[in-house]
Amino acid sequence: MKRIFYTVLLLMSVAFTITNASAQPRFPRAYDHLRLESFFYYPQTNVYYSFRTHQYIYPSHGGWQIAYRLPHHVRIGKADRITIEHRGFDVWNDNAKHQYAYGRRYNTPPAIVYTPDRRYNGF
Repeated sequence: MKRIFYTVLLLMSVAFTITNASAQPRFPRAYDHLRLESFFYYPQTNVYYSFRTHQYIYPSHGGWQIAYRLPHHVRIGKADRITIEHRGFDVWNDNAKHQYAYGRRYNTPPAIVYTPDRRYNGF
């Protein structure tokens, strides 16, 4: 009886060790800020869209709002979008950098150059 008990105990400990050793550890929640997140950035409206959470991030009343739908006054339509890879979910902290890098390319009107040549002035 003792021999059967110890044999069963040994087999159970071996089985537990094998299943425990092959299990992958979960990604710790403390390191979420280090994970690379993907966002769409719409420079015309200064709006971000998160792929993972399917949420929009937009400026509102001096802060940033996170919502599943945009308010009616913010229209994206077929606007140009840029894919941004960012560490963590707080992409709005780098908003000034994104506006500087991508905003001028899309939001500035074309340069108007004056030339005395009559062919180019429409006279």
